[in-house]
Amino acid sequence: MNIHQLQASYQQEQDRILLRLNTRTGEEFRLWLTRRMTLVALPHLTQMSQRMGSTSAEGVSHDGAQAGDLAHFKQQESLAQADFQTPYSDTTQLPAGDTPLLVTQLRFTQLGDAMLRLAFEEKLAGAQSTRSFEVTLGLSIVHALLHLLEQVLKAAEWGTAAAPAPSLPDTSELDAFATAERPVYLN
Repeated sequence: MNIHQLQASYQQEQDRILLRLNTRTGEEFRLWLTRRMTLVALPHLTQMSQRMGSTSAEGVSHDGAQAGDLAHFKQQESLAQADFQTPYSDTTQLPAGDTPLLVTQLRFTQLGDAMLRLAFEEKLAGAQSTRSFEVTLGLSIVHALLHLLEQVLKAAEWGTAAAPAPSLPDTSELDAFATAERPVYLN
């Protein structure tokens, strides 16, 4: 799935963030992010983007302050090139359905140095089926997503900033909300 546009907006009546992903093929995927899911996922997403951004153009991975500086530089470069002015294009093709998927689990998988796969799942008690989909994002789209989420968090006025993420294991996959010995699930 090739992401063309992202939109994040706070929906006061739902007290949730509506995240919309528009593909180059004209499909739209809609997600509800709760306060808890957002505040737990954001630090992990930030840390994964920093890990991805800590590799130089020559393929050399840096540690410590150099890695942080390089990741910050790449983030600023991505945001400078991002187009936040073009209005979001609505589409009628909704492969995941009209109702936004309520994200109850989120899995991050780093694919190489510049790609991140996000797997969104909706597992509701009493539901007969589980809805889910995956999206693979390049580093520049990850930076844009982080920027949009940080902006919408301010608008939501949830009264707290995202907590710092615990140190990630040296694996390329993270599922939030489980133990460090196995993938962590966000729910």
